[in-house]
Amino acid sequence: MSSIPSHPVVRHGSARLGSSVFAQRQFPKWIRQDRLDVFWSPRHHVPLRADVQSVVTIHDLAWRVAPWTMRRGGWLLERTLMPASVRRAAQIICVSESTAKELRTHLGVTAKPIHVIPEAPFVGLDSPATYRDVPDYLFMLFVGTFEPRKNIGTLLRAYARYRCRHDGTLRLVLAGRNGWRTNIERDIAQLGLQDDVRVLWGPDDSQLAALYRQCAFLVMPSHYEGFGLPAVEAMAFGKPVVASTTDALREVVGRAGIFVDPGSERELCDALYELTMNAALAGELSTQAFRQAARQTWDGAARMTLSVLTQA
Repeated sequence: MSSIPSHPVVRHGSARLGSSVFAQRQFPKWIRQDRLDVFWSPRHHVPLRADVQSVVTIHDLAWRVAPWTMRRGGWLLERTLMPASVRRAAQIICVSESTAKELRTHLGVTAKPIHVIPEAPFVGLDSPATYRDVPDYLFMLFVGTFEPRKNIGTLLRAYARYRCRHDGTLRLVLAGRNGWRTNIERDIAQLGLQDDVRVLWGPDDSQLAALYRQCAFLVMPSHYEGFGLPAVEAMAFGKPVVASTTDALREVVGRAGIFVDPGSERELCDALYELTMNAALAGELSTQAFRQAARQTWDGAARMTLSVLTQA
């Protein structure tokens, strides 16, 4: 570039990334308009027809590792644009070591830098908490989009087993937004759990803060994750996590959780029962949760990201 300003100029733009045609047309326009030195895409796709250094952040490789968990349109978009974006980018950021490993394994990325920069909680202890629609009793909590990848059907069946085994202790709260190929209320009714399971649709950050404060622990039995942000947020409140044995969740949760086979209702039921009944274990995992969450901050992520952009 011809000159470097004393203070870097950063401009944020947005495009309807669901439309690959719109996004790829919009990117070069921004680049010409602002005479960019570096284009950073925080999600998977960079300009493919523009003369600019680019950095791309990869959150997961669901389209390659777990394609059955995606809508066909999203799968086609990622299958088309992610490999090309990875080839085009000068630097690559991954949100976990697990995602970086998958990038090397499935896309053969070995000749360019991959930087692992973990995400941090958007909702933490200092977040204002709104208790509107939040139960005033102790409960186990699920947070996420209601979609096949999140394995909510197995969670509900495991919880039904738990209720038969240990009647009257913890209820289950499902907090999230509707995705696809799921009918949460139908599944709850079929299992006869209407009195035990509560669904909170579309919670905002202040409600999430209240949920994390009020819950006993988080349950995240996902079939696949690239990171697992709800786990980090729950741990920021000192909450243990019951998580699946996926590589990303093992990495993110560390010693603050119990890990179960996402295909085993029995293992999941046993873990729910253990955390309900074993106060000493819950206390130990809570201590580990605070420690684990403290390792991941947005200040640290910002510094590392700026370093990558400077290199690019």
